[in-house]
Amino acid sequence: MCVNAFLLALVLLQQHKTAQFQEEASAGAVSALANSGIAFHLERVPRDMELAGLNFTQDRSGEQAAAEALLGRVTEQAESTTMRTLYAGANGSAEFFMSGEFSVALDAGVYQADPDELERAGRDCLALLGMEAELVSRETREQESVWTYRQLWEDVPVFSCQVELTWRDGSLVLLRGRRLAGSALPADTGAPLTTATVLVRFLAGLNEGNYVCSSIDGMRAGYVVVGSDYRFGRDRKGDVDTLRSYADEYGYKVIVIDKLEQDDEVVSSTVIRKNISEGDVRSVIPMLGRPYSMTGEVVSGKQLGRTIGIPTANMLPEERKLYPPAGVYASRIRIIRGKHTGHEDPFRVYMGITNIGDNPTVNDKGNITIETNIFDFDRNIYGQVIKVELIEQIRGEKKFGSLDELKAQMANDIETSKRILANKVLVK
Repeated sequence: MCVNAFLLALVLLQQHKTAQFQEEASAGAVSALANSGIAFHLERVPRDMELAGLNFTQDRSGEQAAAEALLGRVTEQAESTTMRTLYAGANGSAEFFMSGEFSVALDAGVYQADPDELERAGRDCLALLGMEAELVSRETREQESVWTYRQLWEDVPVFSCQVELTWRDGSLVLLRGRRLAGSALPADTGAPLTTATVLVRFLAGLNEGNYVCSSIDGMRAGYVVVGSDYRFGRDRKGDVDTLRSYADEYGYKVIVIDKLEQDDEVVSSTVIRKNISEGDVRSVIPMLGRPYSMTGEVVSGKQLGRTIGIPTANMLPEERKLYPPAGVYASRIRIIRGKHTGHEDPFRVYMGITNIGDNPTVNDKGNITIETNIFDFDRNIYGQVIKVELIEQIRGEKKFGSLDELKAQMANDIETSKRILANKVLVK
């Protein structure tokens, strides 16, 4: 009995020291935030958060019903794949991805609402898709009003599942985002990040210039999503079971994802990065559930492409973006923000060819460039935002002796790209 009492005292002492350390770390982080002009209301952080854990299974069987709830009777398109399913109806079109991402384009006038009732109308519309949601933000873009909602699952926000509803003149013309649809079963939960850890990480991001705010009004529990072989902590001794062991104390939703395999190889971020770095962008499409893409604003270049009859849309490379090696790639292009994203065809996918590299034939400075020739497209899209999906590498980068040689090779590359993109089955 004495031994048990002694052990109990040690446990209680350790818990007290841990709690004291967390309180001191939180207070220090709050003070550091205050010195940066940011107010953090520590008293608003919930101390007792009880959220039941769920194992969630995505179910795609209801996608057609969801499309028909908004569009009326629809038919599946021939170019649908296991990763991406397309539907067309009299009132618009829809596409659903295996990842849970989706887009629904509605013809003007199909779904109308009074300007004062847009928030409620948006919730009702999402309910047709089987989604309960909360309003996150509202933004006005030119002639459009964009309302962003976050999905709720049993009244708990799902932070990675947000949907944008675009209204134009009181008419809903576009829904785009990610949703969870399927079934959920009770599961063990894991330990969330402590308040102190969150604040310290926020401070680190603040020091790097990544965050701008004046006040933090509260914090809510979220989710831990890990792979079945997840390891963490000193000497990587922590694992999924370790996370679950803290469930009763901290309580939040934890989701464990089983490993996927492709061609007898485990799909992982390491494999994906390796394949991209080697230029094998085709192989990562089924791994990601979508083509590897680059998004950015179209900027003015040297306009040398126009001199050889092959104009390009130029994008600036991102500093921390992983790019495949220099070369020419068959690509698909979407205009995701700008005056050419009309509701009549918001999901228009253009075909093209993209060059990544320093373009040695015409570039004497060695700067990295991203240049995309969009087939059968002659409109001015400077300042607009495009998304370029890389489908397959055609060749590596090469320096030509003249612009005529470059023009001849580009003509061959364009024909090769068209043959690749003509194959609707872009995933295995």
